[in-house]
Amino acid sequence: MGDPHAPDRARIVDLRPDLVLARADDNRVEDVRALKDAGLAVWYARVRTARDAVSLLWDIMKALDEASMVPRVRLIDRTLDYVEGAARNVKASAVFASVGPDPWRTFNKETYAHDLLRVCGGRNVFADREARFFSVTQAEVEAAQPGVVLLPGDATPDAVATIQALDIPAARSGRVHCVAGNLLTWPGTRLAQAMDVLPPLLMPGATTGNRALAAGQPERG
Repeated sequence: MGDPHAPDRARIVDLRPDLVLARADDNRVEDVRALKDAGLAVWYARVRTARDAVSLLWDIMKALDEASMVPRVRLIDRTLDYVEGAARNVKASAVFASVGPDPWRTFNKETYAHDLLRVCGGRNVFADREARFFSVTQAEVEAAQPGVVLLPGDATPDAVATIQALDIPAARSGRVHCVAGNLLTWPGTRLAQAMDVLPPLLMPGATTGNRALAAGQPERG
């Protein structure tokens, strides 16, 4: 019902949901306050790490008294242990990950997306910026010298070509990849897909994610 940053508050109130789930990275405080003022129960979650995302799933199931997803969330939890352990055994890849089109929008170390990169074997080259989300120029990307670049799945061919033309290790080694933007920014069950897609891009040759667990690979670390 509208964009997460500009929801249709009137429509949400008309539906009279028993519970509204909101997240600090996506939903504005003023929208949350307005929904609460309208008498709705709002759960305003702050998810900063992959572990927070798993904890949120357990909390939601408990709050809703819904056990059908327990096996699924348990698998996500185990997969997180496995992938994080695998990442500890390799040198982290220097990563520029964009969550928006040109001008390229990225994030700092205070975000869920940053921790997800860490879990999957990456090191965010813009981790130390002050703002949580911000735009960077082509010159800044080139100066950061990322070994891997992750672009939004809806990036245009021209935008991809622009990054591939930069003098960076990622372009020289063919490690510029387009991935669905919500893999980086949506905590919850999408974490399972992220842990299948991202580790092979950041840790080439590593066996990670749900496929590894399903095949009976031992868990690490």
